[in-house]
Amino acid sequence: MTSNDLVFVKYKNIKNITVDVSSEISSKNLKEFIKTSIEIELQDNIIKNQVFVNYLQKLNKYEIYLYSAPNKLIIPQEIFYNKLTNKKYNLFITKDFFVVYFKNNFYISKDNNHYSNDDIINYLEFTYKIDIEDISINNISEEEVEILKKQYIQNKIQNRINYINFTSNNKYKYFLIYLFTLFLIVNYYFFIYQKQEIVYISNNDITLKKIKTKYYNALMNKYKNNKLVTNILIDIFNNLKQNQIILNSIKYNKVFYLNIQANDKNTLYKFCGMYKCEIKNLKYDKQIYIMDVEIEF
Repeated sequence: MTSNDLVFVKYKNIKNITVDVSSEISSKNLKEFIKTSIEIELQDNIIKNQVFVNYLQKLNKYEIYLYSAPNKLIIPQEIFYNKLTNKKYNLFITKDFFVVYFKNNFYISKDNNHYSNDDIINYLEFTYKIDIEDISINNISEEEVEILKKQYIQNKIQNRINYINFTSNNKYKYFLIYLFTLFLIVNYYFFIYQKQEIVYISNNDITLKKIKTKYYNALMNKYKNNKLVTNILIDIFNNLKQNQIILNSIKYNKVFYLNIQANDKNTLYKFCGMYKCEIKNLKYDKQIYIMDVEIEF
C-alpha cells in the first residue's frame, strides 16, 4: 500500500449511475431527485455516502457518483489536470477506469473492463455523442497514475467536483436536539449566574443585528440582563448554526469547554478560527469528526 492509498478513494468503491431527464433539475429539487435515483437504482442509503454529480446539458443526462468513505479522501478522477490539452475532450484510460474531461473540467468516468481504445471511443461516440476528432486520447500506466497522485497532492490542486451535501436531510431531527440542548444550557447558566453583574444590551448592539432567527432573538430578549447568556453564548450558538456544527456539550469555568461535531474537519477548524481557541482533542468516528475545544474570552 502506498501513501497515496491513504488519501484517495479506491476507484472500485465508487458507484455510478446515469439518469436521463427532460431538462436540468432545479436546484431546490436536485437533492430529492438524486436521493430518489440512488435509492431506486442502487438500493443504497444516501446518508452514509459522499455524492458528486455532473449534469450533461447537451444530452440531458445526470451522471451520479457515490462512495462510502470520509469526505477528506480524493477521487482518482481528479488527478489528470496537469495533462490536459487544448482539445475539446480529453480522454484518460487507466487499467481500472477511463475518464473524460470536457473543456478542462471533469465530465464522466466509467469502469474499464479490459476494453480496447476502439471500444471506448465507439462507446463515447454512441452514448455521449463525442466526435473522435474532438478527443485527445491518453493511455496512463499504473506507474504514471501513482506519479499523478503525488503531483496532485504536492501541487495542492483545488477540487473541482460538484459534491452534494446530504447531511441536511437530518436537519430537522438535529435541530430539535440542538434546541433542547440549548434550552438546558441557557437555563443552567441563568441559574448559576443570575446573581452576577447586570449588563443592559440595547437593540442596536452589533451582535444582536447578526442574529437572524426568531429563536435567537427570543433568547436574547429573555436573558438580555445576563452578560454570559447574551453576547458570548449567542455568538457561539449563532456561529455553530451557520457552520452546520452540532453542539454535544458545553461547560464554563473561566473559559468555555465545547464538544462539537461535523462531517468535515475543516468546518470545525473554521469555527475555531473565529475565537481564541485551543483544540484539546479531535477524533474521527463513523464518518463524523468530534472535537473538544476550549474558547477563551
